[in-house]
Amino acid sequence: MRCATEDVCVSRVTSYFEGRGFTVFREVPFFQGWVDLVAIKRGKVVAVEVKVDHPARCFKQARRHTLFAHEVYAALPSSASSGVALRRARDSGIGLLSIGQDVTLVSRSLSPIGPIREYTDRIVSRCLGG
Repeated sequence: MRCATEDVCVSRVTSYFEGRGFTVFREVPFFQGWVDLVAIKRGKVVAVEVKVDHPARCFKQARRHTLFAHEVYAALPSSASSGVALRRARDSGIGLLSIGQDVTLVSRSLSPIGPIREYTDRIVSRCLGG
């Protein structure tokens, strides 16, 4: 079943990470924008940008999240999560999640550099209310 709206897609991705033991936060402020999802588990911070269309914009926004997250993913409907999107993911080191009825990991996040600790701490503090 296709994601008709971004809210439906975000809910499916939220369930995917919660099912893997992460605590998930939605719409977390970061600089002048927002991160669609931040998932935290045992000090590991994962950022996810979710779009129902505009894959190029999804990857552009996701790249910014590499400043604070240990892993970064672009999450797109299954109809848009192959071909060009897969090449973008591999070229950028950003992981790719395919959203259908379920969420499927298409490619893993392979960021060549780690996040900036100060930014990671800031995001974790915002999420956990510290």
